[in-house]
Amino acid sequence: LELLLLGRFVQGMGGVVGITVGRSIVRDVYGLNKSASIIGYITMAMVVAPMIGPLAGGFLTELASWRYIFIFISLYTAILLIAVFHYQHETRRHVDTAVTGILPAASILFRHRQFTGYLVAIAFASGLFFVFIAAAPFVMMELLGAGPSDYGMYFVLTAFGYMAGNFVTGRLATRLGAQRLLVIALVPLVLGILAMMSLPVLQHPLALFLPMMFLTFSNGLTIPSATASCLSIRPDLAGSASGITGFCQVGCGMLLSLVSGFLQNGTYYPLLVLMSVSALISAFGVWLSRPTQ
Repeated sequence: LELLLLGRFVQGMGGVVGITVGRSIVRDVYGLNKSASIIGYITMAMVVAPMIGPLAGGFLTELASWRYIFIFISLYTAILLIAVFHYQHETRRHVDTAVTGILPAASILFRHRQFTGYLVAIAFASGLFFVFIAAAPFVMMELLGAGPSDYGMYFVLTAFGYMAGNFVTGRLATRLGAQRLLVIALVPLVLGILAMMSLPVLQHPLALFLPMMFLTFSNGLTIPSATASCLSIRPDLAGSASGITGFCQVGCGMLLSLVSGFLQNGTYYPLLVLMSVSALISAFGVWLSRPTQ
């Protein structure tokens, strides 16, 4: 088990490069609003992949052996490496900049109020989802009396909401603009939080997952739009901005998941309070990112 965890740790260090550099490539090639559209479509594909992965792994295990999972990943990665080597050209145009290193880049980026606002919006929108992931299984099985298969079935609603939000971003970002989409995303965010307050009264899985579908739809609008905007504050520092954004996105989610575990008292309220606070801070980030007149 220790060897498996170590291997996954190293694998994660390599895999995250694709996410970070991929966003930078999008910003190198496209402008702000088109970047939000493309990142929306990419994120939609990133939602589909984790849904297909366990299914493929299950079939491989049943038909052959769990060892074939690693053989498949090795072959797939080799093909990916060859494809990147042959087809992925350098997209960063030559930019004269004296900024080198993540810390100098961060000090420059955080001087921009809008960058901080976008970052807060992304981090706590993601944090809201991480809180749900941490607490929802307990709520479903211990408080609502549902089984693991019920949880898996209802969870599809959250994936559908996120994919729908990504799709809308892909379709409308160029026409409406990333900033306007961030404001529009506040509507399903507020509706989802208000609807979820009915959970202690209704005590039904749909009272948990239907509001969450609204919230993940909001995330599908917020995260691609705010990410593209973060990378556009200083296009010459897009790589650093992408790395900082990913770090804060996952880091905030991790910390909120830990807080959710510590606050769990056998009721619905830690989930509801933490998600409400995360939504409020994310909305504050959208407000902070507003352009100055």
